[in-house]
Amino acid sequence: MKKILIIDDRPMRQENQLGKDLYDKLCSLDNITRDNKLDINSITSYDIVAIHYSLLANSGQIKEVRDILSEKGKCLILFSGGNPTNRITNGGREAFVSASLFYSKKTVDFFELLKSDEINKHLLERMLYGRNWKVAFLERYAQLLWVNGATMDQWPDAEELNDDEIQLLNDLEKEFGRKSFKEINEEINNILKI
Repeated sequence: MKKILIIDDRPMRQENQLGKDLYDKLCSLDNITRDNKLDINSITSYDIVAIHYSLLANSGQIKEVRDILSEKGKCLILFSGGNPTNRITNGGREAFVSASLFYSKKTVDFFELLKSDEINKHLLERMLYGRNWKVAFLERYAQLLWVNGATMDQWPDAEELNDDEIQLLNDLEKEFGRKSFKEINEEINNILKI
């Protein structure tokens, strides 16, 4: 079970954004702790810490929280109503998302899933992209092959790649298997039902 901490300085925002039924569901999840203030000493006891961005910005603790959670390999979600885009950074350990995405059925259902499923990798990608989470990685895999001279059925020549590209391709190969550009495209099409 993954433990989640949600810190929002305006607790009414949760119910207003989610509606009564989803809010009640969120409150009933025993893997979630909700608070309206940050206790810097307790955040590392959670797998995922979600904090309203302005709370951290106003207190000047963004870097401190990022550093503490990153050092411990924990995930950080910063959510804000003023954020129109969603992105994942810090090697998949930090997400900056809109408050409307964070306070949604999709996220509450994902947090419920974390009560029972032992998901240990790509938590934030799974939260953000749902069942299509692999597509972002496969697209990166395909891009690396394509821009480095791969053909539809053959990998690029390793001598043409820099060290970072070799490392990333090796990581992607470990995760998804050694695939040709053609196989990656077929898998993406299958996931997206194209």
